[in-house]
Amino acid sequence: MKRNLLDRPFHISSLCRLVLVSALLIVLAVGSLSCGDGQPVVSTTTTTEFTATLVPFPQATSAGSGHYKWGYLGRNGNWVISPRFDAASFFVEGLAPVELEGKWGYIDEAGSMVIPAQFTEAYYFRGGLARVATGPRLSGNNGAPVATASGYGFIDKTGRMIIPAKWDAAADFSEGLAAVMTGSACGFVNTHGKLVIPTKFDVGARFPKDLRRRP
Repeated sequence: MKRNLLDRPFHISSLCRLVLVSALLIVLAVGSLSCGDGQPVVSTTTTTEFTATLVPFPQATSAGSGHYKWGYLGRNGNWVISPRFDAASFFVEGLAPVELEGKWGYIDEAGSMVIPAQFTEAYYFRGGLARVATGPRLSGNNGAPVATASGYGFIDKTGRMIIPAKWDAAADFSEGLAAVMTGSACGFVNTHGKLVIPTKFDVGARFPKDLRRRP
């Protein structure tokens, strides 16, 4: 998962935070937002899935330190969840992925860590299941050209691994199916982890971009 980082740390006033939060809420309501490598953070097709009352936002730990933490602002521009995470994403289905000391977990809208930070990568919940990676990060092309880690599986909202983390790459569920990869071969599993379409389709470097979508 791509880290939500800005070019440099900064301190901003409450008024500026309010203006920025308002702008983000407008984007959530009517359009799309891109960050970093141009992959959509929010798109017109997924906007309604995001909780628009809490917005992830950075705060420098001290002026000029080069370090900062992420928290969540409310509609009024004030902190609802204090900045204490190394990275943070939007809330979907009541939970948001956050990073602590290089590992990802999930918090609820009260800021409580409901799924401990234990994953290499963590993505949004969709239909009660979230894609996670448990293996080490990858530094090069290992035959799964869109994967940035290894050992992808799916958890439920208790953190229980519902679909074993054995895939080289995976996409989020859509209409009851999720694309998974072994090497460069793609197939599809259902929400019970059954491989309903075998991994026999060799997609190589043209693997669908949806597998690269990150929160």
